[in-house]
Amino acid sequence: MNLNGSNVAGSSENGSAGILIKGKNISFTNGTLTGTATSGNGSGVVLTGGGNYTLDGASITGTAADGSGIAVNGTLTVNNGTVVKGLATGGGNGVTVSGDLVTDSGDGISITGTAFSGDGVKVDGDTTLTNAMLNGSADSGNGVNIAGNLTTDSATQVSGHAASGTGVNLGAALTGASVKGSSDTGTGVQLADNAVVTEAVLNGTSASGDGVTFTGNVKMDDTSAAKLNASSTSGTGLKLADNANVSIQTITKVTQEKKDSDGNPVLDADGNPETETITTQAPVTTPVTLTGTSEQGSGIATEGNVSISGIVLNGSTTADTGTGVSLGGNLTIADDISGVTAGATGNGTALVVNNASIHSDGYTDSGKDFVINASVSGNGTAIKTQGSSQLDEVVLNGNATGGGTAVELGGQVSGANITGTSDSGTAVRVTDGAGVDGSAVKGHSDSGTGLQVSGNASLNNSDLSGTTQTGTGAAVTGSLTADTSSQVTGSATQDGGTGVTVDGSVTGATVTGDATSGDAVRIADGSQFTGADIKGTSVTGTGIKTQGNVSLEGGAKLAGGSEQGAALDVSGTLNHDPDSSVTTTPDNTGSVIGHENIHEVIPVVPPMPDEGGNNQPDQKPGGDTDKPTVPSEPDHNQEHDHNQSHNASLRKQAEVNSLRQGAANAQVTQMNRASQDGFHAAGSPPVPVSGYQPAEQTVDISLCDDSDCQSESLDAGRPAQGRAKTSGR
Repeated sequence: MNLNGSNVAGSSENGSAGILIKGKNISFTNGTLTGTATSGNGSGVVLTGGGNYTLDGASITGTAADGSGIAVNGTLTVNNGTVVKGLATGGGNGVTVSGDLVTDSGDGISITGTAFSGDGVKVDGDTTLTNAMLNGSADSGNGVNIAGNLTTDSATQVSGHAASGTGVNLGAALTGASVKGSSDTGTGVQLADNAVVTEAVLNGTSASGDGVTFTGNVKMDDTSAAKLNASSTSGTGLKLADNANVSIQTITKVTQEKKDSDGNPVLDADGNPETETITTQAPVTTPVTLTGTSEQGSGIATEGNVSISGIVLNGSTTADTGTGVSLGGNLTIADDISGVTAGATGNGTALVVNNASIHSDGYTDSGKDFVINASVSGNGTAIKTQGSSQLDEVVLNGNATGGGTAVELGGQVSGANITGTSDSGTAVRVTDGAGVDGSAVKGHSDSGTGLQVSGNASLNNSDLSGTTQTGTGAAVTGSLTADTSSQVTGSATQDGGTGVTVDGSVTGATVTGDATSGDAVRIADGSQFTGADIKGTSVTGTGIKTQGNVSLEGGAKLAGGSEQGAALDVSGTLNHDPDSSVTTTPDNTGSVIGHENIHEVIPVVPPMPDEGGNNQPDQKPGGDTDKPTVPSEPDHNQEHDHNQSHNASLRKQAEVNSLRQGAANAQVTQMNRASQDGFHAAGSPPVPVSGYQPAEQTVDISLCDDSDCQSESLDAGRPAQGRAKTSGR
C-alpha cells in the first residue's frame, strides 16, 4: 500500500479506531493522517507494522477519550522527522508505543502525547527507539510512563511533565536515552519497582514535590548513577520512599569470538569468525554519590524501609528553612562503602534524624564504624535529632562554622555516638524534652559552649561532655534528671574559660568541671541538686562558686578544689540536708570563701503527741503557732508526793513545748551544739567555720512549784547553762 502524499481523516463513535492501518509493505510519505475516537476505549489512529512498514516525513494526529489518541505497534521505519501527536480527553493515553521504531534516514520520529488523568506517552512492552524524541504531558497522570523495557541510543530524548502527577515514571529497564521529568506539585522522575537503568542520563525536577523518587527495587549502573540530577524548589530533591532498595552495579563489556556448544568458533558466510559482546555486572567497589538539592525543602530524604548499597547520599541546602538530608524510618546500609553526607549554609540544617533507625549491617559485618558527617556554615545546625531514633550502629559527626550549632539533640536518642564541633557557637545542645539513653555525646567549641543541656532533659547510662578554650565547657539550664551512672563533664582549657555552669536543677547525675583560671563549676541562684555528685577543680580559679540560694538534698555531694585559688566560694546561701555534704579537696583542706553562708538544714519533724494519747497538733485555729502552756495555780491541799509528780510533769511539758516551738521557727541551724567545731554532714570531715553563730531562737517557758511560778526566756539555738534558776526544791 502506497499512501504517499495522501491526506486521510477518519472518526469513530462506537469505540473502534478512527483510522487503522495494519500490515506490511506499507509506505506513507509526506502525507497526513487525522483520526478521532469520540467515545469509549477506541484509538484515534492505530498503526501496526508487520514488516516493511515505513513512515517518511509523515504527520499523524489522533484524539481519543478513554483510549489512546495514537497507538503505534509492531516494527516500523520512521524517517525524516515523522511527527506523531496524540490527545486523550478522558482517562486514556495521548500516545501508546510498543515495538521497534527505527530511523535509517534523516531525523527520527517525534512523538508528543497529552493526557489528563492518563499517560501523555506510554511505552508498553519491549520497545526500541533510535534518534527519537518523546514528549509527554499530563495533569494528574504521568507525562511519560515507561512501563515496558525501552532500549534507545544516546540520541533519543525523553521528556515528561505533569501538573500534579509524575513527569516520567520508569518501572522497567531503560538503556540509553536522556530523560527529563518535571512536575509542579508531584514527582519529576520516579524510579519504581523493577527499574533497571543503564547508560542513561536522568534529570528530575519539581516545584513543591520530589525531584526524583525511588519507590522499589532499583538497579543502576555507575555511569547513570553518577549523572543523576535531582532537585526541588520547596520539596525534596531526592527521596528514597518506603520499600526502596537501591544498588549500584558496574558494567563490563567484552568482545570475543563466538563459540558453539562444543567450544568451536562460529563462522559467517565468508568463513570469518563471528564475534559477540559479553556484558557482566558486579557491585561497585567505589561508591557513587547520589546528589539531591532543594532551595527550601530537603535535599535528600528517606522514609519507611530503605536499603542502599554502593551509594553515598549527599544532600545540601542553602535556604534558612531548608534541610540537606532528612533520615526517617529504617535505613539499612547493606555494604561497607555506602554512606551519608549533608551540608547547609546560612540558617539551614544539614542533617535531620527523625524517628529513624539506622542499621549499618555491612559495616558491622566488616568490623568498621559507620560514620555520617554533616556540616553547616553560618548560624544553622549541622545535625538535629527528633522523635525517637535508634542510632547504636552509627557515629554522627557535626561541624559548625560561623557561630552555628553542630548537634542539637531532641526527642529520644538511643545508642548514639555523637561528636559536635563549633568554632564560636554551641557544639552540642540537648533540648527540652530530650531523652538520651546509652549514648556517648561529645562537644567542643573554641569560644562558645561545648555542651548545653536546656529545658527538661533526662539521661540514662549516658556520658555527655563539653570542652572549650575560652567559653563554657558545659552549661546545664532547666531540669536535668539522670541515673547515677550518667555523667556531665565540662572543661575549659585556656584562661578565662568556665568548666561547667548550672542554672536549674540536677537529679542523680555526676557533674564534673575543670578549668585553668576560670571557675571549674559555677552554680547560679535557685539551683537545686538532689542525689547528684558535683565536682569542680581549677588551677588558679575557683573550684566551685555558688551564687544566691543553692540547695543540696537527698545525699548530694559538692566537692571543690583549686591548686592556687579558692576551693569553694559561697555567696548567698548554700543549704544542705544532713544526708548531703560540702567538702573541699584535697582532704578537706581547700580554702573556703563565705563559709558563714553554709547551713545544714534540719528537716521539720511532725510534733509528738501529748501524754495521754492526745494527737492534736500544736497549731491554733487561724494559723497562729502555739506557745508553751502556762500551768494553772496548783491545789495546796494535794499530797506532797502528788505535787512532786505534778511539777515534774509540768517541767517535762515545758521542755516538750520548747522543742516544738524550735521546730516551728523555720530553719534551725547547728541546734544546741556545745561548741562550733565546723560544718559537716554525718561521716564527712568538718569544714572550718570559726566565728559562726546560729540565729537566735527565743522560747518563753514557765517553771512552777507549790507556791509560785517563774517565767524565763531561752535561746533554743544556744546552750542554756547558767541562765535558768531552780526553785530551790
